[in-house]
Amino acid sequence: MKKGIKVVLIVLGVLVGLSILSTGLLPVIVLMIRDSEESGNAISESNKSSASEAVVKEETVEKEKQDVSQADIQKEALGYLEEGKKLYEQKEYTSAILKLSDAIRNDPNLAEAYAYRARSYNGIENYTQAIDDANKAISLNPNLVIAYNARGYTNLNREKYDQAIADFNQAIKLDPNFVFAYNNRGLAYLEKKKYDQAIIDFNQAIKLDPDYILAYNNRALAYLKKKDYDKVIADYTQGVPIDSDYVFEAYNERSYIYFEKKNYDRAIDDCTQLIHLNPNYPDAYSNRGLANLYKKKYDQAIKDFTQAIQLDPNRADFYSNRASAYIQMEIFNRAIDDCEAALKIDPKHANAARNLDFAKHGQRVRGR
Repeated sequence: MKKGIKVVLIVLGVLVGLSILSTGLLPVIVLMIRDSEESGNAISESNKSSASEAVVKEETVEKEKQDVSQADIQKEALGYLEEGKKLYEQKEYTSAILKLSDAIRNDPNLAEAYAYRARSYNGIENYTQAIDDANKAISLNPNLVIAYNARGYTNLNREKYDQAIADFNQAIKLDPNFVFAYNNRGLAYLEKKKYDQAIIDFNQAIKLDPDYILAYNNRALAYLKKKDYDKVIADYTQGVPIDSDYVFEAYNERSYIYFEKKNYDRAIDDCTQLIHLNPNYPDAYSNRGLANLYKKKYDQAIKDFTQAIQLDPNRADFYSNRASAYIQMEIFNRAIDDCEAALKIDPKHANAARNLDFAKHGQRVRGR
């Protein structure tokens, strides 16, 4: 529209010719043209300024929306992380992995989520995924203690003991009071048959947490390897309460120790506790049968071996042990039957072969 006005004024100037020039009207027309252009420019600049302000405002609003949206996403990621951690502690590893994966999808830089997912993968023995997640967590946060502990535990289960020890060393360097790293490093030393070093680590774990039952259990295993039976019994007795998850293992191992020490009454007591905890555990009956055999309670021994055989009829040693009781009672025909059953399962079973010779000799001499 402004360009149209300018053109009209120029045409009018041409039509009036020289007479207009002599009247002095040209400057007025020129001035009108100039004023019109300046007015147009002013309007244009005003519109540009308003448009620019509108764009800035729109960008600001959009950024605020993005900031709010990102904050919500991060908050949601942290929520998934906490749910995943709780599921891990409850040993619901598959469910934990799903929640932690949700956390990672919302925030791919959440190192703790990778670390806990690595621990969860360890729980289901998926060590390939566990090592990948632990490495990712460490790359995101090189000071994350649980990431080194998780990777160390993975390496421990992959039988890469030196790498495991290196990871546990780093975890302890970052946090000298991280009890789990001492216990796990002790396990690595235990596997490397460095029993004294293992005991030092288990001692430190117990010092940091006197209620850490697993450390007592593991220290007992180290003492067992050193054949320090009194300390094994002490750890299983004092360190493992009756309501713990490790009480079954404690009774089982302690019953063997009592048997080795020829304390058959205590061995029988522990086997009886095992049977109370799990009536379908055949070794508890067999071991109690052996203790009764050494106490010369042959009838009770036969009952125990018979129960063990009913629970697991494919164990050659159960038949051979019952044969030993029959031999002591001079019931040679049954002893022979048991020895033959044992040798059918395991033709190279030395005790069964020896008992068979005794039984056959006894049958010839006694006629039974």
